[in-house]
Amino acid sequence: MALRDPQAKRLPVLVGALVTLGRGDGWGTTNASASALLALAERLEPKPSGGAGTSVAVQLDGKEQSVTVGGQTPTVALSGTTPQAGEIRLASAPARPVVVRVETSYVPAADGSEAKAHSEGFVVSRLFLRIPKGDAPPERVPIEKPGLTFSLGIGDVIEERVQVVNPKERHYVAVVVPLAAGVEVMNPNLATAPPEARPTGSLTLAPSYVAFRDDHVAFYYDTLPAGTYDFAFRSRATVAGRFVQPPARAEMMYDGAVWGRSPGARIVVEPKAEAAKAEGVKPAGTKPEGTKAP
Repeated sequence: MALRDPQAKRLPVLVGALVTLGRGDGWGTTNASASALLALAERLEPKPSGGAGTSVAVQLDGKEQSVTVGGQTPTVALSGTTPQAGEIRLASAPARPVVVRVETSYVPAADGSEAKAHSEGFVVSRLFLRIPKGDAPPERVPIEKPGLTFSLGIGDVIEERVQVVNPKERHYVAVVVPLAAGVEVMNPNLATAPPEARPTGSLTLAPSYVAFRDDHVAFYYDTLPAGTYDFAFRSRATVAGRFVQPPARAEMMYDGAVWGRSPGARIVVEPKAEAAKAEGVKPAGTKPEGTKAP
């Protein structure tokens, strides 16, 4: 319609409807976003080939600078890194409208161990099993709230368990399980993997693709039907220290508005000598006899 009759009365109504259907991350899918942008591009006026631009004064990060918008420079992008208020002023009335788009993003002040569980379409929970040496049963350690601290010793093997509740069928879903920096994933598919690398838990549904990385394990699905899904793999504590364990996360790869995460936590990996003393340490708030709480 825009090409055939640019002055059609229904055209502004259609443009307005298409714009309002969009969300912060697009129109829902990659294909829908591309189609919407191609359609709206038909309404853009040609870039002016010449003429003087408009002088704009911009105050950002406590500093003021002057930029020219228009003419051979139709767009200008500026960015700041402080929370100070900014200001934009026009030196004079412009010959053409000047449009300003402002985007503000924040990084949480707390680290990932303090992240709370959150659901925007997926419900994600996480726990681990401490695998003992010998025939003793594994210790089940749920991560029920953010900020808990869990103690391991170098060489300890744990089995990660993640559960994702998906209320309806979705396509192109990623389930990403980050690991604390002092913990190393054990890939049971490798020919050199030890016997303890194979988890006792199993996947509810085989993924379309799985990736074992240095700092996370990711499961990808082309289609994930409605239901509850369990994921399991093992890792080993290898480096002594205190580390952040970010939350496990499930999300639609092409619709960032649909996601969910588990609580974050902290992992303390004790040296071998200390680990022998601290064996059986529970989440933060408890301590073995004969030791002092930090």
